[in-house]
Amino acid sequence: MNRYIILSLGSNIEPRKEYLLLALKELEKYLKIEKVSKIYETKPVGFEKQNNFLNLIVIGDTELTPQELLKKIKETETKIGRKERFRWGPREIDIDIVYFKNKVVEEENLIIPHPERLKRNFVIIPLLELIPDFVDPQTKRPIKEFIQPNQEVQPY
Repeated sequence: MNRYIILSLGSNIEPRKEYLLLALKELEKYLKIEKVSKIYETKPVGFEKQNNFLNLIVIGDTELTPQELLKKIKETETKIGRKERFRWGPREIDIDIVYFKNKVVEEENLIIPHPERLKRNFVIIPLLELIPDFVDPQTKRPIKEFIQPNQEVQPY
């Protein structure tokens, strides 16, 4: 049983680390943060002609619903300075809901678990750091089975 809310944070516009730290500070206002992974550096996925990303995973809890949490996250991204660009483009800050306890959400603006989670080492590696035996609630398989051999993730 997954009792966690798991968020993935990323930034590839300088000051990348400061954007991540600002996001953590903002998240604390509505998310009881239990664990934060180390920061990892990764190559961009999708659109490759951009700076490397810094990524981390946050595990926490909240009384908010998934939609309320999404709304707060979007407000946080805007407050930190995220500008809308193009899909998979550069970002000051990107905060994704990867898992929300055991909920499955399929709405126009929100899909949980995150549909790309098992294809992204920048989600899998930091999550394994925090919960080495984590089992994906949809596939019922340990997420370590989904590590992508061609995606390099380095501690920052």
